[in-house]
Amino acid sequence: MYPKLIDFELFGGTVVIGSYGVMVALGYALAAVVAYRQAKKSNIPGEDMLDLLFWVLVSSVVGSRVFYVILNFASFSDRLWEIFAFWQGGLVFYGGLIAVLVSGLVVVKIKHIGYLRAADAIAPALATGHAFGRLGCFGVGCCWGKITGVAWAARFSPGAVAYGDLLQLNRLTGADPTTPPLHPVQLYEAAGE
Repeated sequence: MYPKLIDFELFGGTVVIGSYGVMVALGYALAAVVAYRQAKKSNIPGEDMLDLLFWVLVSSVVGSRVFYVILNFASFSDRLWEIFAFWQGGLVFYGGLIAVLVSGLVVVKIKHIGYLRAADAIAPALATGHAFGRLGCFGVGCCWGKITGVAWAARFSPGAVAYGDLLQLNRLTGADPTTPPLHPVQLYEAAGE
């Protein structure tokens, strides 16, 4: 749909503001507000929740990137420095979730917060943040669904991940203006969150 929202020149280079990054950042910010408010209802000190949210942010980015690199290591074997270029894309939700569960366990132990109490406070925030992440997926056309004939199907243009993936699978010729109609599974999941 809109992988790039804005691009501009800065110091001789091009800066790209992508839809995925914007939606993930917005999702995290809203999730932090939800978690902070839920913390008060769960009698968790606000500063403890803020510390937990900081480590959630760091570990989610690191964990999701590590998981992506593990799954796609062959594509990094000749350019190892790109392993750290998370801003170019390549994050996997499950890796972030695993890292957050582990780092969260450590933080709640250090802060003497009950793990289940903290989990109850963060659960609605996780759903909020993940919903916005899935909207970001729709923006870049990743995590696409099966070809369909439903009226609300999505078609992705060249530059979208779905277009590139279908091109590699020989389901497009490269002359096609868009992908075939695809189930917008990203929107289904965002709505479900």
